[in-house]
Amino acid sequence: MRQRIIYIALLLLLAAGTANAQRYGRANWWNTPPEKWQFFAGADVAFPETGMKNLAYGINVGYVKNFGGYAHILFNGSPKVKENKSWVTSTYDMARNYFMTNKYAHTYQAIMAGGMLRLWCPLYLHVGAGYVREQIAYQHMNGDWMTISEASEYDYDGYDSDGIGIEAGLSLRINNILINSNVILAYGGFVPSFGLSYCF
Repeated sequence: MRQRIIYIALLLLLAAGTANAQRYGRANWWNTPPEKWQFFAGADVAFPETGMKNLAYGINVGYVKNFGGYAHILFNGSPKVKENKSWVTSTYDMARNYFMTNKYAHTYQAIMAGGMLRLWCPLYLHVGAGYVREQIAYQHMNGDWMTISEASEYDYDGYDSDGIGIEAGLSLRINNILINSNVILAYGGFVPSFGLSYCF
């Protein structure tokens, strides 16, 4: 397994190192590598839930040529609960013991950074890591919010987590436009994100 990883890494480095020599007939945006380092900045959007609910928005910045680095931040608000109601262990308990509304809040925050490597075309592979905070909270009839301290056999949807997350993705560069996509993996599962940036 380790040998395969080494071979793949060497292949990617070789592809990046020979990018300046690539010319497939007529030069165009697809086969012409960048000639200078450029700063880029743009906007990102992440999808913590299936569909278009509770989207997280952010900014994406970086510095790139044939390789480079990037950082981005995503958020959709602040967590509703500061201190959890530790005796609540599931939404089943909530329905049985409390007067709950049908309202819930799903907050998502991520600060990620990593490296980028140009492949044999204007596609960049990027891998990064950072901090991810995610919370799903439910509202009581009195207006208070509470999370689930421990998932039970009745429900696995509510939680409050923070910690290290990792991500990987690809960016497509069309002249000075950079279209990126990532998948962030943390406690809550996979969260896809997409963005559009401009290279200055």
